[in-house]
Amino acid sequence: MIPSPNGTIVVDVVGLRSRRGHVLAAVYASAEGFPHDPGGAVRRLTEIIDDDEVEVYFEDLPPGRYAVTVLHDEDDDGELSTNVLGIPTDGLGMSNFSTLAFRRPGFDAASFDFEGGEIHIPVRIHYMS
Repeated sequence: MIPSPNGTIVVDVVGLRSRRGHVLAAVYASAEGFPHDPGGAVRRLTEIIDDDEVEVYFEDLPPGRYAVTVLHDEDDDGELSTNVLGIPTDGLGMSNFSTLAFRRPGFDAASFDFEGGEIHIPVRIHYMS
């Protein structure tokens, strides 16, 4: 039997400002829905925050091009919360970006090639309020 080329993408989430709520992570295989619509993701996971850093394991993914989004859902409402001006009050992060200051990147800028096996993708969480 030939072994599967599928593998695991481990998202290393750093920069959490508290242990409240959960980390919601999604992996996308195309620009469809990225980054706003989690329904466009090929996988979504929710992780408990029990340390200053969280690892999210997306297992059994085939090789391909992917991008990752992470939301620190501090109020545990299951979605991105914003203030009256529309500025996110939950923390956000994406693959390939150390800052999300004035714009969110598109799929092409946030994506990376996955060849199977196991890779670690660092995602720093940023807070705008």
